[in-house]
Amino acid sequence: MRDTRDRGVSPVIATVLLVAVVVVIGATVGVFVTDLASQSQVENPRAALTVEQVTFTEAAETDPDYKGGCAVGYEVGFEVTLRALDRADRIYVIVRSETGERLKTVWDDPTVADVGETKFLANEDTGNAAGVDVDIGKDGSDDWALCPDESATLEFYGQVGERTWQLTSYEYN
Repeated sequence: MRDTRDRGVSPVIATVLLVAVVVVIGATVGVFVTDLASQSQVENPRAALTVEQVTFTEAAETDPDYKGGCAVGYEVGFEVTLRALDRADRIYVIVRSETGERLKTVWDDPTVADVGETKFLANEDTGNAAGVDVDIGKDGSDDWALCPDESATLEFYGQVGERTWQLTSYEYN
């Protein structure tokens, strides 16, 4: 015969274990939701750029074998000025043209001291520190100019750690 005093032990243990599991699951979900809420409130650091189209003539264009030259005698480039910056590890451009896309760093580890600085984006770096060789023309090689009869889209991005956000884009047609 069974002792009647042992019957209530199993339901009590089951109830205590069920309450413990519910508390642990509730705490885990609470921490997860709180973490998501705090991440969604983080704003992207502020950085502002202006982009202006410019034309220029390379001395090498007088050579008919120079594959970067344009038939009209000048190439298209872009002056990009950093107007404002909170923080960024890198500011880069993705140039999309008829041949695909290229990613080039414009400012690496920029600081507030770089605000007001202008970089020149073109086929060549123009031999100075402010130049960025973006090779943006339709040839698809590693060295080709953007000519006036071509088109390209320049998308500028800021990056802090693993976070990336778009700053601005510029269409050239």
